[in-house]
Amino acid sequence: MKLDDIITMWGTDCRIDDTKIQSEITRTPILHQKYWDILIQERLLYEKLKVKSAEMEITLDAYYNRTLTSDELAEYNLSYSEKRFLKADIKKHIDVHPLLVEIKLKMSLQHEKIRFLDDCIKMIHGRSFLLKDIIAHKVWESGG
Repeated sequence: MKLDDIITMWGTDCRIDDTKIQSEITRTPILHQKYWDILIQERLLYEKLKVKSAEMEITLDAYYNRTLTSDELAEYNLSYSEKRFLKADIKKHIDVHPLLVEIKLKMSLQHEKIRFLDDCIKMIHGRSFLLKDIIAHKVWESGG
């Protein structure tokens, strides 16, 4: 799921209609389940990206050490150049290789989605206190 979609969905779901307190109270566990499900899926995707990143680092290490087979080169759309790399410099080249950078950027986006969803769930946890305060304020307004 895209971060923008999650943000838009939360922008709608976080609103509380203080004229329908009972329905808002019953909506709390539904919202919790909804965002928890999304969070689990996003965490799983993040873990898959971590594995993919580690695999790509191994592949790129083999590439810079010139131990990839021709099939592996074709799979990753790589080809050996005339340039040779010092062992000490290989890690630097791996870290900035476009194939790994792309995965790392996806991981970063995934991490932001997870942080946002964690915050949404924290707000859902605090929702019952907010609803309690709304009820207390309505009682106070009515002179009770």
